Amino acid sequence: MEQFKPEESIKPIGVPSGNPSAGIGYIIVPIDKDVDRNQYVEDCYRSQTVSMQGGKYSGVFHNVAIDREVIKNIQFPKEKGQTGTPVVWVNIMPFNKPVIIASLQYETDYYLNDEGEWNVSREFDGNHIDMSWKTKKNTIDISIHSEVGTPGKFNINVINPDKTSEFNVYVKGRIKLHASEDMSIISDKKISLHVMDENSEDKMLLMYEANKGLSYIDEFENEITVKDKEVRIKSDKIILENADAYTLKTLLEDIITEISNITTATSIGPQAPINKAAIIALKQKVEKILKW
Repeated sequence: MEQFKPEESIKPIGVPSGNPSAGIGYIIVPIDKDVDRNQYVEDCYRSQTVSMQGGKYSGVFHNVAIDREVIKNIQFPKEKGQTGTPVVWVNIMPFNKPVIIASLQYETDYYLNDEGEWNVSREFDGNHIDMSWKTKKNTIDISIHSEVGTPGKFNINVINPDKTSEFNVYVKGRIKLHASEDMSIISDKKISLHVMDENSEDKMLLMYEANKGLSYIDEFENEITVKDKEVRIKSDKIILENADAYTLKTLLEDIITEISNITTATSIGPQAPINKAAIIALKQKVEKILKW
């Protein structure tokens, strides 16, 4: 590959007369000492132009126009003096300027493993992103692998000014989410969890709405409402299966027993309250409501 002289500046160079009208070249980064590699790459994406070593019997060309789809598929060399993705260029007459019209396979950028399968792989400083479409297996796989200290991220943003954007996922089957550390579901206003029947009717609804509180309702007509300093439970029976429930049940039964044993001194001796039977019946209600 022809090397730049330090005094060379980045400027258009036409295809010399007598050179081939097309060829296979390589993406390069100018070796000019004043060229910062990372800034240069950013400028290339912005201007849709690159520098190219034209291949055998050709020189080095700067500010070469490149098709907007092709530039998405190329890799720039990591170091000056190296070559990147091989590309196909043609000389556009009468301007006598090369234009890059295609990229060729470079390392493992694109590879076809099987009929109906397409794979894309990108690597930079130990970070890898792989995408695979397999029509025979009817699957799409996305893999993000990064080195220690560089967390992998997969971001989807759906935004509009009036906050009416939607992100919908429908699966006629199963959805599985798994996090090895922790998982957060965040909403500024409301979160709802539904279990529905075949008619899209709620069998269970768990919802929390800011400034209104939490509510739960199910197909068995059980209801729980939690709001400012208040918890309401609606159900035919409440079963508390822990030591505190046993303590509460025992405490209520002991209170009812002591009340039923209250006697009043009279001229004919101590007398039990005339509603003792009703007081004792309260024990049965405690048993029905709180069951250990």
